[in-house]
Amino acid sequence: MKERIQMYEPFFHHYYIDEVLNNYELETLIRVKKDDYEQSIAYVKLVSVYSHHADLEEIQQQVDSIRFMMETYEDYEEFEQYLIENEDHKVIGIDLCALTYNHHFDELELEELTPDQYYQVGLYYYDQRKYDEALECFRLGEECEDVDCLCVLGYMYEKGQGVKQNNQVAMTYYKLASDLGSVVASCNLAYFYEYGIDVEQDYEKAYELYSLGLDEKFPRSLFSTAFFLQHGLGVEQDLEEAFYRFEEAAALGHNDAICALGECYEFGQGVSQDYQRAFHYYEKASYEESSLAKYKLGRFYDLGLGCNENHQKAFYWYQEAAKDDLDVAITALATCYEFGRGIEKDSQKALEYYLKAAHMGYVNAQYCLGYFYEMHSEIENSLNESFYWYLKASKQGDSQAMLAVAYYYGHGLGTTKNEEKAFEFYQKALQFGEKEAYYHLGICYLEGKGVKQDKGKAIALLALVEDQYNLAAYLIGQYFKERHDTHEAIHHFKIAIQKEDEEQSLYQLALYGEQGIEISEDEMMDYLLRSAKKGYSPALVKYAYYLENGIYVEKDYQMAYEYYLSACQKQNREGFYHLGRWFFYGIGQKEDKQKAMQYYKQASDYHYSKASFMLGYMYHYGDGTSKDLKKAKEYYQLALQDGCLEAQKELDKLEVEK
Repeated sequence: MKERIQMYEPFFHHYYIDEVLNNYELETLIRVKKDDYEQSIAYVKLVSVYSHHADLEEIQQQVDSIRFMMETYEDYEEFEQYLIENEDHKVIGIDLCALTYNHHFDELELEELTPDQYYQVGLYYYDQRKYDEALECFRLGEECEDVDCLCVLGYMYEKGQGVKQNNQVAMTYYKLASDLGSVVASCNLAYFYEYGIDVEQDYEKAYELYSLGLDEKFPRSLFSTAFFLQHGLGVEQDLEEAFYRFEEAAALGHNDAICALGECYEFGQGVSQDYQRAFHYYEKASYEESSLAKYKLGRFYDLGLGCNENHQKAFYWYQEAAKDDLDVAITALATCYEFGRGIEKDSQKALEYYLKAAHMGYVNAQYCLGYFYEMHSEIENSLNESFYWYLKASKQGDSQAMLAVAYYYGHGLGTTKNEEKAFEFYQKALQFGEKEAYYHLGICYLEGKGVKQDKGKAIALLALVEDQYNLAAYLIGQYFKERHDTHEAIHHFKIAIQKEDEEQSLYQLALYGEQGIEISEDEMMDYLLRSAKKGYSPALVKYAYYLENGIYVEKDYQMAYEYYLSACQKQNREGFYHLGRWFFYGIGQKEDKQKAMQYYKQASDYHYSKASFMLGYMYHYGDGTSKDLKKAKEYYQLALQDGCLEAQKELDKLEVEK
């Protein structure tokens, strides 16, 4: 509508838009300024007359009738009209423009007004926010059952303009006006039933009321009933009929309907999916100042849907929508600043926008804010802030936030550790359809965290998601391995590696192959290498050992060294031990007892008994270091505690030597 109105400037050759005061369904009131020295003020009422079925002559007859009424009963100086065309350049309506100065309204006494003037004069005062004067006029109209006056009175009580806000009184006026044939009042009343505002929510009643304007092709009626049909609210879902009504409303200039058409094409609802058509309607609605369409247009540019990907344009449209305080657009803007999409990266700006949308109550912004704080540990009390916003989002039903809250409780992050609370939030996430919760609840039962240990329940829960979460399949495999059910264990380890390589399961399969159980030698080596390439340190050590000793593969000291070293980088104690052994005996490397001792100590710190024994040996016999019987005894005792029985013999020798 805005774009169309601007095409008519200058109105009556001399008047330019100063402000659009009111934009109703088929009637728009515009304050205009004349292009003279004084820039005198006037008003233009624009009345739109549409019809998809009548020819131009019939539409003109309707316009002439409206003009006659306005000339006879209202105070307009001049008239002009413009044709309205659809996208195919077919004439579907006429915009009638009427010019008034209204300079004498302030001079009129109420008793001088005729019933036909009550609404017009009241609207004049209303548009100037002189609500007391407007109410006097509208109440006079109420006495003679003027439907427009009744409808406006309902609106003023709904919004608390000049009167104390009262939804019940508003509904009473809307009902009166609706019974007298006002489709605007019918739609306003329907809105109360749609959202359950001071009345029990009733979609069927709302749909019935919205439908009262269908015969008149009232744009809001077309749009609202289309929305109900689209979502099956109070009526059987019918996507094709919904699309048809959105089209009708859009052709009549209803901006929300234009945006809705974009959504229909985007998601293929009632029409074949077509991103380019969706882009077209979003763009059209954006230029008509639809906040949601601006956001949608930004998202299309962001993702390259129906257009070339353009992050700068995406940022521009997100910003335009954010100016209208659209929470989802503010959140998108924050994301642009956080990741530097279409604008220079600015974490502080991102935080400001996330906070703005989160404080507006937008649940996705609250979740994003929780994640932002989680990722920015440099911020003071970041985990506490993260937990706070995850918890806020979870209270609004965000299942991902519930998972995060459960994890924080389980690990004592940003809050006091509470495994019972963690279990409780995993249960809540499951109730909201979060399948990942099956996995976490399975772990809780498996390890007895926050609930009594029950491995049977754990495996039953994990089995529900093992095809989606490979770690669930791995844990089930381990469960059967502990029960010595080889066939079932192998079966579940194989499930764990179906979608992607799960390194622990690959390694377990390799171990079965090493024992010659259900896995061939070629399969075994394939599993082992795949696990090693995923960086699983036990697999790195085992493959290095094979290379060192020429088992299953050709002997290769250099490659073996590299695999042992990779295992050490992952803090694998067996890897430390083997490199200590290499340097102690000079295997594949020059003998270096100092380096050997360093690696042995690292392995010993992780309670690897063989490494502790070798350290005891080196101190006992002064091999590569100064002889130190006290330290020798300490390391022998440590080795014995960790299961090295040979250490006892050396401890006995130490006692004899004393």
